[in-house]
Amino acid sequence: MVTVDPDVTPTAAEYAVNKNNSFVSRYFRAVADVDATWGSDSVTAKHIGMAITEGTAWNTNNFVRVSKEKLTGTEQFAARATFGGAAQTAAVAATTDNVFAFMIERLDNIWNVYYSATQTPNHAWTKLTQFEDTSNNMTEETTLFFVALSPGSADGETVRGDFDNFRYYISSGFLEQMYRQRTTSYSRLVGILQTVATTENLQQVAASYDLFTGTTQDVILESLVIRLPNVNVSDDVNLTSISIQTDDVTASTVISSADGAKANLTAEAQLGWVGSILIKIGTKIQLTIAGGAADAATVCDIVAQCRAVVNGGYLA
Repeated sequence: MVTVDPDVTPTAAEYAVNKNNSFVSRYFRAVADVDATWGSDSVTAKHIGMAITEGTAWNTNNFVRVSKEKLTGTEQFAARATFGGAAQTAAVAATTDNVFAFMIERLDNIWNVYYSATQTPNHAWTKLTQFEDTSNNMTEETTLFFVALSPGSADGETVRGDFDNFRYYISSGFLEQMYRQRTTSYSRLVGILQTVATTENLQQVAASYDLFTGTTQDVILESLVIRLPNVNVSDDVNLTSISIQTDDVTASTVISSADGAKANLTAEAQLGWVGSILIKIGTKIQLTIAGGAADAATVCDIVAQCRAVVNGGYLA
């Protein structure tokens, strides 16, 4: 139960009670029955309902709320949302019911809002609206609150919501979400082979360019290959060689400038390395272009394989 009861010197107040632990699924439905009790009418809307906010605390910049609103001459179900601080277009439906049910459904960045004029077990859902969180302001972790608000413009503007039969359903999309998360976490365990890829264009001024960076924990680099596109660089005017190495004070060589000499940079040529180099957190693996830029755009594919030394390590 959530109650707001203004006193003899009333002010506006909203109370929210969170429902146990936060949610970590991006695919779920939250359902609750509501019995609403109202005091005297007000010229500003009172409301009773439930809201889901981003994170673990009440967040006025990111939330979805469904409620019954009541003020002098108006009673309505209302769906309202704010994402990234921007209020979304609300939807309302007139009603005089004070015994009803609400449902908020999340499908990744889509939020569907429903009401039912009948409670458990006889729900008959009507969709109020759909909100799209295009910038994904609502993160994976969200929290549900039961809410009640009174404008508090006069004594007696009491609002009370009795919430019952709460249910939280996880949809099949959560299985895919869990798989993606588990796959990433598993691959970063100690000793598990990881594969990362990037690209680099040789038509750039002579300099060193970052390919990968040791991240979170140390990793062992075990192999790397660079493949040229269908572009022949061996007869270019300025570029003399490429090389790949770490940016350590004493650099560890992956592809030497001799192996990466211009004569070896023919169309679709591949240069490979296999070995063992410890990549510390923050250490970079870089490609160096010597002499000057390639004559034409030459976007190379670079693929590396490594293993974490400590759980969580990877190349970014």
